[in-house]
Amino acid sequence: MELVNVTPEQIAILDAACRVSTKENAEHYVRRVSTACERDIDWARKAICYWAGFFNHKVRLRVERTYGAVHPIFGSATRGPMDPTQAFLLGMRTADKSFPWPSRPAPAEEP
Repeated sequence: MELVNVTPEQIAILDAACRVSTKENAEHYVRRVSTACERDIDWARKAICYWAGFFNHKVRLRVERTYGAVHPIFGSATRGPMDPTQAFLLGMRTADKSFPWPSRPAPAEEP
């Protein structure tokens, strides 16, 4: 999930999308997020669920149910509330995989 350099307008749309409770309104916000972020619909659903990860467990459950998607890093909220330490570690593991670490030279072979 790539959600970097987010503009204030995009943040406002994502926040509003997390407050939606009907599937009809959800489709409207999926299209708005897709357009505002210049991404496809599937990405927009995941982005909304990602954003819901900054809210409480109750909001995550509602957002996942309303949008038909789950948090791309935490997985489904139906497994229970996310512990802050666990959330931090999952985020670090994800960042570590996607961070462009410099390649390390192979160790020299012994003669």
